[in-house]
Formats: sequence, structure tokens, C-alpha cells
Amino acid sequence: LFRSLRLTVCQALRTLISKGCEAEADRVEVSRFAKNFLPILFNLYSQPPADGECVTYRLPVLDTIKCYLTITDQQMTGTFLAKASEKLTDPESSEFTRLAVLDLIVAMAPYADEPSMARTYHTILSYLESKDHRVQKKAYRVLEEICGGQQEPCMAFVNNNLEDLKKNNTRLA
Repeated sequence: LFRSLRLTVCQALRTLISKGCEAEADRVEVSRFAKNFLPILFNLYSQPPADGECVTYRLPVLDTIKCYLTITDQQMTGTFLAKASEKLTDPESSEFTRLAVLDLIVAMAPYADEPSMARTYHTILSYLESKDHRVQKKAYRVLEEICGGQQEPCMAFVNNNLEDLKKNNTRLA
């Protein structure tokens, strides 16, 4: 039953956040549920599809995650980011899981606080040199989201780590 409702629920959440949270009180109220909704959405996104199941459900789930992150507390996003980084580096994680987690890190990184961004940056450094081009591309997307973000923590991260970013960029080029 839930599989058939998945797209409808995701669309409803995105609509609620984008159109129903114009007042600050509404935004705060809906953001309180991030600790409940985001882990469920993360699990939905990072689960491999069942045999014969279409993977098209994943994009609306990722879009909903990105939308919810716009109203989620930075510290909470940082906590989710730390858990995702753990899962990324877990040797037990499958290739599918690692790629899905990198997608989630790309989505979360620009909404985290600066210390979380710094930890994430150090986590993905080794992936920037990966022989698997899919992993390498996603690692560069994380870097792009952090360095190109217009949020204050993104700009502070770049300012505080500019020399290290330049050094690693030169080394990787």
C-alpha cells in the first residue's frame, strides 16, 4: 500500500513546505518533524529496489529530502550528515548504498553547520581520487555544493579552508 502512496506523500510534503510554510511559526512547526520524516526518507532513498521494481521513485524522494532540508535545523542536519559519513565509510556498505549515501551527502552538505562541513570535506577527500568514476563524480558534487553554497556556513567554510582547498585541488589536478 505504501509504495503506491509514496509519490503522493512526497508531493504533499514538498507542497506543505514550499507553500504552507510562509509564516515563521508554520516553518518552525513543520521543521519539528524533520527528525521523524528525514530518517524515513533517507532509508527509502538508500534501499536498493526490489527485483522488478522501477527505480523512478527515488528521484521524488530525493527532491523531498532536499526540500525538507531547507527548513531543518543546522545541528540536526549535521547529525544526519555525520551518520551518513559513517555509513559511507563502513566497509559493510554495498556499492549501491555508498552511491545513495553520497547523493544524500550532496543534498545535506550545504545545509549543515561549518564544523559538519569540515568533517564531511575530510571524509570525501579520499573519494575525490577514487578509481570508480561514479563515486569520484559524486564526491566532487559534495565539494561543489559546499563551496558554491550561498548560506553563511558555506561561505565561512570556504574562507576558513581556502588554502587547504587550493592545495588539494592542485594536488588532485
